Amino acid sequence: MISDYRWSEETNGLLMGMDKWRFYSLLVRGQCHEMIQKLLTACGGYQKAIARINLDSIPEPDSQIAREAQLLASVSCKPELYLHCLRTYYFAAMYAQFTGEKPDLELLYVASLMHDIGLTDDFQSQAASNSFAVVGAREAYALAEKYEYGTSWRIALYEAISKHLNPFLSAKQNSIEARSLQKGATLDVIGGYQFLFPKAELAKVHQRYSRDGFKAHILDTMTDIPHHKCSHAGVLCSCGFEGLVDKNPLEK
Repeated sequence: MISDYRWSEETNGLLMGMDKWRFYSLLVRGQCHEMIQKLLTACGGYQKAIARINLDSIPEPDSQIAREAQLLASVSCKPELYLHCLRTYYFAAMYAQFTGEKPDLELLYVASLMHDIGLTDDFQSQAASNSFAVVGAREAYALAEKYEYGTSWRIALYEAISKHLNPFLSAKQNSIEARSLQKGATLDVIGGYQFLFPKAELAKVHQRYSRDGFKAHILDTMTDIPHHKCSHAGVLCSCGFEGLVDKNPLEK
């Protein structure tokens, strides 16, 4: 599967040959899925699921690995990117509330804080030969190994990060942590699926973790970092991803 542990380690996250066409098919599936979800929501669907979303009921994990991930992100990331990582965690946890599933919040927190480490000054030089998502996934895996987490937990953490740039993740083939992180990051960067979240809860997140300067910063990471043209970031940029960032409804 594109972006799973084995594929990412074999390819460094680069979409070559048929993998690039598989990625394009995920783009189409993602757009169709969002349109259907939006239509169902407009017709009154998901009211009970949306009503479950409550920011104040989401805890911030306080384990050793969570604290180290938080420290690493706060030191490595510029403030705009660090606040994005925090918003991503809460948006991701809110999406899990919407689905009614119970993710491992410690794993989700660490993954959210480290999912963009590959864009920071310490690691971005690797973007020319690796997907930045794979760079972050490897760093998170190493951190979990340091704290002696089991192999399955480390791989789940890795894949939550390595898969977050996939435009579509099916519930059948992907964990709730991976799907939640993908939804949380997509919501924050381009406003994807924002209709599934109560406006009041979105406003609470933004009051706590300001969006000021984020759009300009994330656009700079797309243009100023030498992403490999076959990385997820490189392919997304060639498909007009910058325009979606610029038109993010959450920035209004």
